[in-house]
Amino acid sequence: KVYWPAEGYTKGDLIRHYEQVADLLLPYLMDRPVHMLRYPDGIEGKSFYQRQAPEGLPEWFPTETVVSRSSDETHRHMVCTSRDAILWLVNMGSIDLHPWMSRVGSLESPDYVVIDLDPGSAPFRDVVRVARVVGRILRGIGAQPALKTSGKSGLHIHVALRRGYSYEQGRMFAEGVARAVCRELPEIATVERNVGSRGSRVYLDFMQNRTGQTVVPPYVVRPVRGAQVSAPLAWDELELAIEPSQFTIQTLPERLARHGDLFRPSLDTGLDLLDAVNALQELLRS
Repeated sequence: KVYWPAEGYTKGDLIRHYEQVADLLLPYLMDRPVHMLRYPDGIEGKSFYQRQAPEGLPEWFPTETVVSRSSDETHRHMVCTSRDAILWLVNMGSIDLHPWMSRVGSLESPDYVVIDLDPGSAPFRDVVRVARVVGRILRGIGAQPALKTSGKSGLHIHVALRRGYSYEQGRMFAEGVARAVCRELPEIATVERNVGSRGSRVYLDFMQNRTGQTVVPPYVVRPVRGAQVSAPLAWDELELAIEPSQFTIQTLPERLARHGDLFRPSLDTGLDLLDAVNALQELLRS
């Protein structure tokens, strides 16, 4: 079945991609509730978001029952724990995968925070400028940020946390970093949530740092033209004339052979958030 009509890429091409990257991808999905965005007829067909485990889920596929804070309803979430689970999700028509930022056993404590750089109508060169400042600020307060393309038009910056912090603490930290960046680059960066008020500035989205929110992990394919992939980047690659569209299911294998997993090393050591917040407050006061 053709999933990308313009390129002629098929569901088989998608499955082969995930077979190739499954071992790299699994650590970013392991023990996390995962949601599906299903495109059973490809990117130009109808799609639907599936948060709860579907009927017919294999008995071997783990699930976790979570009580919704807003409605007190219970939701049975799929939990990814294996290569077979990844391939089952993809075979169900899920082009990209959407895991929580926390794991079963500590669902209220995220493993990382994320700042999503959304260009809107801004040129990608402005996204790069903003990312450089985000990276500099984070390194200056003791973080080891990891960088990747979103797989669409923006960039994602992740910071691993020590265990035990809440989503609220992570969100407040991400907001502080975002506001520090906007103070330095007011002409091209904004935290304005109203799309119409952003103009052509890059939006620093910190609001995804909430219980139950999801962020695509590295190596997933996105349902966009070209079969773009969310690709880890080395920070010095921001000095090059890169574009998100150059990272696809066709180009990723050679890149992985050349660079390996650029994302993982930055997530091995969690940030002491209290120390980082103190350092950030000093920065904001200066």
